[in-house]
Amino acid sequence: MFATPRSRRAVLAVAWFLFLTAPLAVACYFDVERRLGAYPPDADTIAIPILGFVALWAATAPVTWGFVWLCVRRYPGRVPLAAWNRDRPVWSAAWTLAVVAAIACFVLGTPWPRAADHPLLIVHVVLDLWFLLVLRSAIVAQAAWRRPSR
Repeated sequence: MFATPRSRRAVLAVAWFLFLTAPLAVACYFDVERRLGAYPPDADTIAIPILGFVALWAATAPVTWGFVWLCVRRYPGRVPLAAWNRDRPVWSAAWTLAVVAAIACFVLGTPWPRAADHPLLIVHVVLDLWFLLVLRSAIVAQAAWRRPSR
């Protein structure tokens, strides 16, 4: 059975790795496309789409890291990727739907039409999708929050 990493530190290390390598993977994609002749030689540079991605990457960083923090702040440790909290079924369903929607947008709304021809980008995307499942499992498996008794 596939499961999440054992420690919060490992999840955060993966988050940092994926976050910091995303611009590199996109830059490699556009560079390979340029070398394959996908862009006319007299056209604008590939720096425009790369810088556009970096701007979007930086603008969405607070939301991305807010979601990561929400998922790992009370990290439950190693849980199955298909974890479900029977005590909180609505919570589990809502987060499952949110992550499935994010995965669908990520896969179906890709701005890279020939991404399947680029192994580095494929590896990065597969790791991103796995990481979204890890975050879903981490937040779903958290124990119900309770106020301390006075």
